[in-house]
Amino acid sequence: MILKMSELEKLYYELNGLTIQGDEPKILLQGILKQKMSLKLKVYLQRLNNAIEEDIMLYEEARKEIFKKHGNEMDGTISIPNDKIADFNKDHGELLSTEKNIDTTNLWGTDFAIDKLENIETDEFYPVLFKLIEGN
Repeated sequence: MILKMSELEKLYYELNGLTIQGDEPKILLQGILKQKMSLKLKVYLQRLNNAIEEDIMLYEEARKEIFKKHGNEMDGTISIPNDKIADFNKDHGELLSTEKNIDTTNLWGTDFAIDKLENIETDEFYPVLFKLIEGN
């Protein structure tokens, strides 16, 4: 299944969670890999995580370069001036629209379907993961 980089980034957070750092870190998403599940299911999801991890690292590096290209750094923080926001948004939008083919057959064959997640109890929602599994 083909996913855009914006979806890959969301999928990465769906798998691993998302915490905002600050004076007191705030957990926005635990991530499905932190939920209780069968070992087999965890292996499948970890394979998926490994398959996208390098792309996420490359995305982060490219995103930093876009910030450096269009922004001004002061005290370790980069801000985008108003006159460069359109160019920044254009470059970042192009990066987010790049595509990656995720071959789930190599990750888990035809053995994995959405019903395999039925025993996981969570308050979280994983739309990109569900899309990927249903597309299998």
